[in-house]
Amino acid sequence: MVSVVIAHKEDRGFLDEAIESVENQTYQDFEIILQKGDHLRGKNVNDGVMRARGKFIKLLDDDDTLTPESLECLVHGIEGWDWVCAKAHSIPGEDYIEKPGNLNDNIKANTIHGGTTMYRKSLFYDTGGFDESLITAEEYDFHLLLMQSGYKLGWVDAFVHNYRIWGGNKSMNFPPEAKRELVEQVKDRYR
Repeated sequence: MVSVVIAHKEDRGFLDEAIESVENQTYQDFEIILQKGDHLRGKNVNDGVMRARGKFIKLLDDDDTLTPESLECLVHGIEGWDWVCAKAHSIPGEDYIEKPGNLNDNIKANTIHGGTTMYRKSLFYDTGGFDESLITAEEYDFHLLLMQSGYKLGWVDAFVHNYRIWGGNKSMNFPPEAKRELVEQVKDRYR
């Protein structure tokens, strides 16, 4: 079973669309966990994962959607891997189709679109999950941790995620200089 965790503080107007994209999957062995909390994203994600009954974790932001065959592609693609990533459509914008690099590649420049990932749930227990103190770059930090710890990352050559670019994106509203500084701090943990 796949546990799709939608961690959010509030419905920003797209939550129903996100849920519907999960309900309309070609792969139907899933549960949806709506993890609403007035915490930083890392805590909300970890709390949602703790409630999960599935073997696999798929994170979905409340303002994004999954492509109809997302879970099917990711479940088949994760065989033999600890976690996987894939391609994403950006709406609007250019699609994200970059294959993941190794740890050093990702320290230089993040090559993994967080919305495309699927993890074995055990990774969250083994590593402690997302760093709950971070106010941005939570997935980036988690991915570097997984790579540094030796967990095997696979690539699924399919579009599995629709990333909505709009004025309410957390990443779009974060002050650029502050974000750069925090990302550099994350990178320094793994250099």
